[in-house]
Amino acid sequence: MYFDGAFARQGAGAGTVLISPTQDKLYYAVQLCFQRGEKVSNNIAGYERLMASLKAAVALGVKRLTIKGDLQLLVNFSNKVYEPRDKHMEAYLVEVHKMEKQFLGLELQHVPRRTNKEADDITTRASKRLP
Repeated sequence: MYFDGAFARQGAGAGTVLISPTQDKLYYAVQLCFQRGEKVSNNIAGYERLMASLKAAVALGVKRLTIKGDLQLLVNFSNKVYEPRDKHMEAYLVEVHKMEKQFLGLELQHVPRRTNKEADDITTRASKRLP
């Protein structure tokens, strides 16, 4: 699974490309809505996307999953390489670790942005409210 999240002035969005063992692809886009004044960043949009992607994978019956994203900070938090410095990011991390228990195997990997192009394109369209 490749995922990405973005926050911009025009909106926030998240995109996922779930690839089956037979190389079939499922594209998943989410428009994220935050309340005025709510703390929002690319990392927060990324975590929102990751959580929605994990929930979708569970609903599809996926038991083993390799997750690839280009937000290195997010991957490092989730893999316990870095410790979050604020309670907001720590709360997302707790939720990811709860979701991990739904899988027999779950691995997060950092990939270069150019490798994550499909998820990035979906995210851009979602954040701009495009079809």
